[in-house]
Amino acid sequence: MSEIVIIAARRPVAVEFTAILRDWSALQLIERTLVVDLDAGDVADPRRPVVVIESGVIQTGLLQELLTEDSYARARLCVVSRIDEPTSAVPHGLLSSILNEVRVSLPTAALVQAHVLTGGPNDAWGDVVEPLPGWHTLALSPEQSSAPDQGAAPLFRSAADPRWLLHVVGSVCTLLGQWRGQDGSVLDDRSAPSGGAIVPFRAFSRSLRADAVESVLRARLLDVGARYPAPRVDTTAAVVIDDEEQAAVGMADDLLRKHYDVLPRQRIFPKRPPAERIGVFEALKQFFRFLLNALKNAPRHLADSLVRATAAKTAGAVQSVVFGGADAGFTVVVKGVRSDGSLASWSEFESGLESVMERSAPSAQMAAPPQKQELWQDFVGAGMTLLDAGRRGSDDLGPRMVGAQRAVIVTTDRVAPAAKERFTLPAHIASHLPSWELEVGDDIAGWRLFERLVALRTSHPHLATDITAQLQRLKAWSAESRSTYVGRVGHRFGESFRATISEVDELNRKIEALQASAGLPDELGEQQERLARRVRLFSVISWLFVALFLGLAVGGVITWLWSIALMFLSVLTWIVGGTLIYMRGQAQLFRYLHRRGQTATELETARQHRLEALEDLRRLSRAYRQYLDWSRAFRAFVHAPLGRVQAEAVPELLAGQGMPRNFGLGEAVPDPEVVEEVANRWKDRLFRTEWLSGCWSEFQSEYPNELGDLRYALRRQGPSLLLQDPNLDGQGPVLTRWSHAVAKAAERRAPSRDFLARVAELTESDTQDRDRLLDAVRICDHQTGEPVERNRASFVGGLDQVRGDAGPTTFLDVMFSPTKTALDALSVRESISRTQYQGLTMATTVVQLGEALQPDQFRSGKPPSDGYGPPDPPPTGPTFV
Repeated sequence: MSEIVIIAARRPVAVEFTAILRDWSALQLIERTLVVDLDAGDVADPRRPVVVIESGVIQTGLLQELLTEDSYARARLCVVSRIDEPTSAVPHGLLSSILNEVRVSLPTAALVQAHVLTGGPNDAWGDVVEPLPGWHTLALSPEQSSAPDQGAAPLFRSAADPRWLLHVVGSVCTLLGQWRGQDGSVLDDRSAPSGGAIVPFRAFSRSLRADAVESVLRARLLDVGARYPAPRVDTTAAVVIDDEEQAAVGMADDLLRKHYDVLPRQRIFPKRPPAERIGVFEALKQFFRFLLNALKNAPRHLADSLVRATAAKTAGAVQSVVFGGADAGFTVVVKGVRSDGSLASWSEFESGLESVMERSAPSAQMAAPPQKQELWQDFVGAGMTLLDAGRRGSDDLGPRMVGAQRAVIVTTDRVAPAAKERFTLPAHIASHLPSWELEVGDDIAGWRLFERLVALRTSHPHLATDITAQLQRLKAWSAESRSTYVGRVGHRFGESFRATISEVDELNRKIEALQASAGLPDELGEQQERLARRVRLFSVISWLFVALFLGLAVGGVITWLWSIALMFLSVLTWIVGGTLIYMRGQAQLFRYLHRRGQTATELETARQHRLEALEDLRRLSRAYRQYLDWSRAFRAFVHAPLGRVQAEAVPELLAGQGMPRNFGLGEAVPDPEVVEEVANRWKDRLFRTEWLSGCWSEFQSEYPNELGDLRYALRRQGPSLLLQDPNLDGQGPVLTRWSHAVAKAAERRAPSRDFLARVAELTESDTQDRDRLLDAVRICDHQTGEPVERNRASFVGGLDQVRGDAGPTTFLDVMFSPTKTALDALSVRESISRTQYQGLTMATTVVQLGEALQPDQFRSGKPPSDGYGPPDPPPTGPTFV
């Protein structure tokens, strides 16, 4: 519940209150307080100045504006009057004025209004007091008393003795609930007395500041960066895995087995086309063409024409296959470095790769790489599961099991190595390789640096020994990274990336080789010469037989019928035999032509595979860049999932000397052994399975100042914007910028609010451990001011044992009329004892209230009515009604 406390007084009292409250606020003893000087301001300006005291800092403002800046469920207005000085007493007009201003500014707040009258022994209380209806009018006469059941001595206001003033301020703080640890005021649910009565009261408090103990305890509970506690699973703790490396690597492989589609696809090869059969007429046609060329002494002409025809088909089929080729841009992409030798960014890599793809397939429509949102949710979830045995998503990435029990990795570096494990080169080598600093888990950059070092060793022999040592160091660093969950995922991506780069390079060479147009091989040319001689010889012999049979017919040796039949048989034998000789002799040529004919299919396949490989490379490069971003943020989170306790200077508690004994100020002293025992016991209740989920949600919703205007977009759309990974303003992907910002801010990240709330719940419920933590108390001695250490029971002094019915205690009679007040009117009617906590900071308070009395029952400046004894001295100033 939001509350505000306003203390108003005339200037002398307001100045004194402001000075004391500022000191106590600087010592972190009291809550935020507003102090109003009722004498300040301009008559012509209805706005009233106010002083705000918070954390030892004083700020000024206007009361009405400050009250309307926020909404409050309750407001406590306390006006303090000192009755011994007219300039310090608050008249009815000012009371009504300040009350009206607060009511107008806080129309819906529950308003508690109190008027505290302070004075000393023998002051004329009854002459100057006239309570207003609706106000808690309370009378306070400062005293020196350590507890309600102890003796009391009146205090006198003196410039040389601050106890009177400190008692007034301490009593008002106790009454209003302003000590740290107090929750509410004793007046919150109490009605003001009717009939204009005044209620005497006295107050006691013990304020125990526990910032040092809380700081040590929080640091111990939050410190899980190097080794996590085994989380609680139902009634037992999770089992700690012996072989953490195997578990981490196995989870990484399971992750990529589930999301296999992010890795390169398997290439599909079409069936080879069958050899084309040559028909009879085509064979005869080729035979006669070959014979004609042979007779022209140009036997290669037919073979050359057949090769050109096949090459023309191939060129037509693969006209767009190698457009773009293995250009200089792709060479830069393959090497991953700029022209100056420095490591190229992933945005530069993706830009270069897209330009290569556009030149390789100008007519293809390139869609944006798919966003693998589920992959990265599982990447983070699986890493957390290794540490807290939670069940997230599918069973494929469920908790590791040892038998029937859930098991965890407790070494955080085995899941996500710390950011400090970066790889850097010595200065004398780094001067030759600028900007080469490797993030842990960056497998691809490690591979590229290895190649650069090998090349540098060749070009700079005088550095060979040092470079060899760095190569060995780089190998060991990479091997250590690969044995972690995050590093294994990166290594799998790196392997696929390198394999795809090699595949594209090989396909480029294959396409260039298939595209190269070659003429008829010399071997086939010589074979054509031999075949031509055989065909010419066979033709000559065949036609000699024709001539012979013709001559025999002319000479009458045989008849013309036989001659024609034999000549036809000779010609037919020549045609058939010559064709067979040709076909058999051209078997090698036909095989060569078939292979050339298959080039079109192979080029088309190579083109498709090259395009697929480039698409895989594009998808891999986008996924790898996102992997680096998510792993960077995840590493920062894993090593401080609960935030970090910042080293805050706790002011030394110097207050105490000169304090009235009614009020004790102490500081709890941390006992290392007790803190260790309590922390170990509380960890069993704080760390349950899946405890990291809430911490990760909290981590994702924190947007450091380094993000600039991007914070507003992230606040509007939330963590889903990180999964979408857009480039909103052209300054880089949102995910990359966020991951760098949270990694940089991890060291100063505030403790988890959810975790601290659970610690606070334990603080309230585990009273036994809380008492042990607060057992040692350091105070300043009332007389000497020297620090003294006591136990808590001695410090509290029995205030937590005061009974509500007040018992036999009474007020001092210094402010009551000796003639008009019965003895029982001096008795305490009610004692309100409270021990409250804010975290471990404790406030034990006792407020004792007397009977509601009329003003004439208080001591007056008039002489006693019976005439006996000397009259009281008259007041030093005018009275008021």
